[in-house]
Amino acid sequence: MFYKLLKLVFFSLSTAFLAYVLYASLFMGSVEVPQVTTQVTTSPSQPSEDIFIHPSCLEFLAPWDRSDSDSIDCSEFEPSTILKMGNEFGVRHGDGGSQSIVYSYPDVDNYLSDNPDFRLLEVGIDGGGSGIFSSIALLERDALNPHKYTVLVRTPSGDRCNDGNKWVSKSTSNGFEFKASATPFRLINPKDTTDWRNWQLAQSLAKHGGKEIERPPVFNEWLPYDDVVNSANACVGWVVRRYDYETGFEIIGVELNPQLATKYDETSSVGCINSWLASQTNEEGSYYDIADWTGRLRQLTNTCGVPSKDTTTASYDCNEAKTDTEVQICSSPELSSLDQRLATLFFSLDSDSRYFESMNADHLDWVKNRRQPNIDNMTQQLYALSYLKEFSECADATHTFKSCDDKQQELESQCLSDLGLTSSAMKLCHSTRFAVYQLIKESELNATKLRLKEDVLASFNKADLIWNEYYQSECSWRWDEVSDGSIRFQVLDTCSTEVIKARAQSLYSMNIQYERHYK
Repeated sequence: MFYKLLKLVFFSLSTAFLAYVLYASLFMGSVEVPQVTTQVTTSPSQPSEDIFIHPSCLEFLAPWDRSDSDSIDCSEFEPSTILKMGNEFGVRHGDGGSQSIVYSYPDVDNYLSDNPDFRLLEVGIDGGGSGIFSSIALLERDALNPHKYTVLVRTPSGDRCNDGNKWVSKSTSNGFEFKASATPFRLINPKDTTDWRNWQLAQSLAKHGGKEIERPPVFNEWLPYDDVVNSANACVGWVVRRYDYETGFEIIGVELNPQLATKYDETSSVGCINSWLASQTNEEGSYYDIADWTGRLRQLTNTCGVPSKDTTTASYDCNEAKTDTEVQICSSPELSSLDQRLATLFFSLDSDSRYFESMNADHLDWVKNRRQPNIDNMTQQLYALSYLKEFSECADATHTFKSCDDKQQELESQCLSDLGLTSSAMKLCHSTRFAVYQLIKESELNATKLRLKEDVLASFNKADLIWNEYYQSECSWRWDEVSDGSIRFQVLDTCSTEVIKARAQSLYSMNIQYERHYK
């Protein structure tokens, strides 16, 4: 496999997790990342007659490449920069050679060998983060100009267990078959190619702008990460596809890894699904054609699709639970406990506090439309409501924004203490403050509009539109400046929180000053 070359020769992998990159579209193959193309400093091997194409020419297969051309010109690349190991060819580029592209020829009978101008390639690309993206490509070399190629077939780029690690398993005169590594989520949604991390980011940004992005359909309404494992490191099998030279792509089956564990905690959907997958394999693994696998997934629905009727103590009578969310909360002691804490906190809100009406409306909307039966969603709402309660009870004409905001630091420390000092906990506890500042900003914005006279209000509304443009532009250039995918989301999150907080503080200060003088 060409991945030994990726690991041993070309790639210097960082330990950071390439998690959030905003796609122009939500599917693999359309991400936009700044490209760096400095000259490799190592001493390359001499080019071989086996080289079909310069590896640098294959960057069009990377997920950050936006081009969609079926024709490529490789005349600008120097063959002497190519490194070779067996039938694998690669180059390094970027700062310190941290980015790499490598390709190899499939280890199967080559039915295209009669014509040396046609080649099927297995391609791996490292953009410098933790992702290793792979694709399959069929190219035709121009018989008159050996620097020009036509792209006949290309697969979407996938990252490791999320539709990555692609390799050709069979080649015939009619087409070829290839396998792509799959997480548990990919196995039960074999037709799905959504990049879910980036869909979640795009959805979050859309919500900030008052919009919603339609969620792609998922099997049994089990969401990736929340209900089913979908980590790029969680390879449990393969999705098998065929490309027919006449009819195109089709999914023909799935294959399970024989090394799947046999015991999981089955009290959660994650554990139940993993246990079911393990029950479908044996020491030699198992292959199922897609029709058989689709039928077996109905068994999975019967096994894990209906939450248990455990009447643990939520804030409502679990015997009367009607919605799927209510039933799932009742089936989990941990979620039921969180629901009780949320209800207790909600009913303790001071109706005379500054933001009571906004908090009340927002929490009821969360219960009705945004509540999800998972730990992160409910914990984040618990601390958001806690933050808002403290700030709302502090905020009045005698307190500055800063004096009330200082209490947020104490609550964030408590959040980290409760959840543990992990990267996911720090992200959840910190990002919760954005929701707090957003609600404060909107409340103070509405209060400002109510007190302004009509002629002044027109100017204020114009200024507010300009501020929103500034907000988007400010965070966009900070996003664009950072090329390291592992920290881009952190930069965006920090910028959003910082700018929204500043706006909330400005509006709060103006309104407090008005109240001191005129009330």
